[in-house]
Amino acid sequence: MKSKRKKRLRQSNLDSLATVEKPPTTQVAADSQTIQAAPVSKEISEAGKKLLADLLKRTFGTEEEALQDRFLSQAASAVSDFAGRELKSFDYVAAAVRGTRPKDALEGMLAVQMVAVHTLAMECMARAASREQLDLGVEVNINRATKLMRTFASQTEALGRYRGKGEQKMTVEHVHVYQGGQAIVGQVSQKNTQDNGQNGGGDDELE
Repeated sequence: MKSKRKKRLRQSNLDSLATVEKPPTTQVAADSQTIQAAPVSKEISEAGKKLLADLLKRTFGTEEEALQDRFLSQAASAVSDFAGRELKSFDYVAAAVRGTRPKDALEGMLAVQMVAVHTLAMECMARAASREQLDLGVEVNINRATKLMRTFASQTEALGRYRGKGEQKMTVEHVHVYQGGQAIVGQVSQKNTQDNGQNGGGDDELE
């Protein structure tokens, strides 16, 4: 009997201790987690914003949020199956624009135009390749795609010229000078007719 009472008393004491001690421990742990989680969450939020801002700048070449939003919507509007596939369409156009590595807003504009033209050209090619397409439809869509691809090539050249600031370089690999001739190394320009008349000839002058 005594042993049974001792067991019951011991079990009762353990239960009472568990009931009294566990809630404060849990509460303290919860409070400590709350106190520590607040600063960490803020730091993560700030870091996430910075990473997103850097990504958007590298994608569109500008820090202006209004331009970033506009560029993204303009490029996505060229995607024919945009409805229902919004996220995938945004990912596609953003990756394509970022692939050109625009350095400023003007390069970002050209990149958006290039992505839109390429997207439309591929859409025309897909329509031309459709089994249900008539011969006339095939011809029309191929012609449209061809014009768009020529435009794309022109845009690529324009982007290259802009990045090079219109500079042109000429490299001379071999120079042959025969007997009685003269070789000139440097920039050569021809004066106007009046100056040539005063100098008594139309020879090229070395600057």
